[in-house]
Amino acid sequence: MAEQPNEYNEKFPGGFSVKSGVPDPVGNKIEYSVTTDSSQGFQYGANGNKFDVSLGTSYEICGEKVQENEPGKVIRALNGNIVIEAIDGEIVLRANSIRLVAKDGSGEITLVANSQIQSSAPIVNEKGTISNSLMSNSKSVAAQAVDTAGGIQNTSGTLTDTEQGSFLGRIMKVLQKFKKWLECGG
Repeated sequence: MAEQPNEYNEKFPGGFSVKSGVPDPVGNKIEYSVTTDSSQGFQYGANGNKFDVSLGTSYEICGEKVQENEPGKVIRALNGNIVIEAIDGEIVLRANSIRLVAKDGSGEITLVANSQIQSSAPIVNEKGTISNSLMSNSKSVAAQAVDTAGGIQNTSGTLTDTEQGSFLGRIMKVLQKFKKWLECGG
């Protein structure tokens, strides 16, 4: 029996090409691709990578007939990270509820913004073991009623009160507490 060719590259009328076993523009072997003359389409590489190119809006509709508590879409990375980028735009997540869950015991959720982080809701709750807040300029707290309580201690003061040694000692302890946090967040 004759050996089957291991390369396929055919251009079809209507302006699209089907390829397999040939190199892509950067030299990686194509396992299977369908591309239009305007460079839209999809490509599976022999290295396991998949590329989709849409020059306009890319829509995917799924989940119309899923059962209750069954996901309509799952993106699972068995290894590595998941990165979602909007190079010159915003990322908007819209749903009835949105949950961010870091499951690992050492997992974290980090929010970093160059301008502001804003949360707005009828009720905003925080629960944890330790809560730290350190501002380089100012912090304001205002409400119809403000209550503070400390099970062992509830202290407040100003850094300008340097003549009181015991208070300065407490401030130094606070600054030491924030030192590691500032090094990680910088």
